[in-house]
Amino acid sequence: MNGMNIFIQCLVTIFIVLQTLNASSLFSQSTSKSAIWKIESCIFKFKSETQMEAIVGSGKSCEGSVNLKDKKFQLQIDLRDWKTPNNLQTSHLQENYLETQKFPVAVFEGIITRFDEKSGKGEITGSLNLHGNTKAGINIPFETTEQGEALETNSEFTVFLSDYGIEIPKILVLKLNPIIQLKAKVTWRKQ
Repeated sequence: MNGMNIFIQCLVTIFIVLQTLNASSLFSQSTSKSAIWKIESCIFKFKSETQMEAIVGSGKSCEGSVNLKDKKFQLQIDLRDWKTPNNLQTSHLQENYLETQKFPVAVFEGIITRFDEKSGKGEITGSLNLHGNTKAGINIPFETTEQGEALETNSEFTVFLSDYGIEIPKILVLKLNPIIQLKAKVTWRKQ
């Protein structure tokens, strides 16, 4: 019986050690999720579509961070980098509408309000400052996937130009939609 007790004690000890290792693995995973992540790269694609014309373009200059512990999110987009395939359209976009000389960046700050770890889907609620105007209560859905040691976030949302004091001349109403469709792809690295 003495040998059996030693055997059972060894099994219990092995079980406790394994549970402790497993718990520390989970702890390190939760600690890594509480880390601050910074943007490694991004691409924003925009589209204004009317019956007469579709204007598309993109930008790749942004910076920001997300703290997964307190769920705070901050993103700054350099609008001077936004371009269309047409140089004249790009010039009009930056000079007449976004006025990037006066308002070179757009800033979104918010909180992750919903996130499902299984699907990677969530939502951020916050405020967007664009063209010198800030609008609060904006909800942006997103989907995140792991890419090795990086996280990749994809999102689609719309921006109403009138919310930010960006006016479209009546002569261009048929060519420029006041509702801009945006797609964002952001790659994050843990700091």
